Amino acid sequence: MKLVSPEFATRFQCAAGRCPDTCCQNWQIAIDPQAAAYYRALPGTLGDQVRAAIEDGDAPCFRLKNGCCALLDEDGLCHLQRNLGEGALCADCRKYPRFTREYGGLLESGLNLSCPEVVRLVLSDPSPIAFVESFNTQSVTNLNTIDGSAFLALKNARHAAFRLLQNRSLSISQRVFLLLKFADAAQYALNRKDYPAVERLCVKLLSPLGRKAELRKTSQYRFGNSLCCSILSSWLDIYTGLETLTQKWPALLEKLDVFLSVAAEHAYYRTQWPQFVQARKAQSYEYEHYLICTLFKYWLEASDDGQLLPRVKYAMVSMLLLRELNFMQWLEKGQLLPSDQVETIHLMAREIEHSEENMNTLLASMDSERCFRTEALLQVAIV
Repeated sequence: MKLVSPEFATRFQCAAGRCPDTCCQNWQIAIDPQAAAYYRALPGTLGDQVRAAIEDGDAPCFRLKNGCCALLDEDGLCHLQRNLGEGALCADCRKYPRFTREYGGLLESGLNLSCPEVVRLVLSDPSPIAFVESFNTQSVTNLNTIDGSAFLALKNARHAAFRLLQNRSLSISQRVFLLLKFADAAQYALNRKDYPAVERLCVKLLSPLGRKAELRKTSQYRFGNSLCCSILSSWLDIYTGLETLTQKWPALLEKLDVFLSVAAEHAYYRTQWPQFVQARKAQSYEYEHYLICTLFKYWLEASDDGQLLPRVKYAMVSMLLLRELNFMQWLEKGQLLPSDQVETIHLMAREIEHSEENMNTLLASMDSERCFRTEALLQVAIV
């Protein structure tokens, strides 16, 4: 089996008690059957403590105490791991913040941006994210029904998209514009099962002449500050309707909505945009990294249902909302600290990506809501 993962994943170490937002709070941790059986048989006082911390039932999980796992000690460390080691943890606790995706003979693994230490690690290195490949003798466990031709087209398209996103001779706005145009055309080809057309689109995307021709069209999507703010506010209407873990995220989005309503009426805010872009020029790689990480996680999932464009739109909309949040924070504070960016990115991922309901709602909205049409996204992207 072929294994692929981002290089930075090899350098991840849990911050444990130093973590600013521990993964042992605000959500209930499911206990897998093997761990549940182990905990039931655990002897002594520790066994009694562990069983008292479990909510039994068809889907056992750890109880929450003041919003935290009942086994979380005051110093932010896990009582179970402290006494028995990592091997005593349930599957979810051992795995997080890692994720895996298996596509026949390809196994991809990465790190979730919902973990603040992962975000800090990703943002600490401005170098383009590299991926490492290896092979092992593990047998294929997921005998899927993926169309091989479609999968190869998607894999090659992602490779082309990543090369585009890491082309720093283009501004991040230009890269996002080209990516969405590419994904829109690729989705049309995928719908018709015209996989050679996807390959031709990849060649065009990586061609300087092809990119130049597409970028000439940006003027078609410049409709002014007021419309841009209106589109962003429409996105917020949908994002604020999602299931939440804490009040932090909806409060931040509501603050942004108020900011956008004021910015729509006062040209001053958009006159500050060039200064914001210039001030954050050295950190523009952060948006690139965010898109690479998010699309690595979700792009090839389109091999199951053929729906590439909604996944690309999700990554783009989230990145564009992140950029607007950054603009608001920069105007408010006069600067944007690394800790601010870590907080915003991990909060966004934690509130959205660990809820199947939230992800399904957003992916469906990307495909159906007027405010998420390709033309609307392009208008925001090139501001």
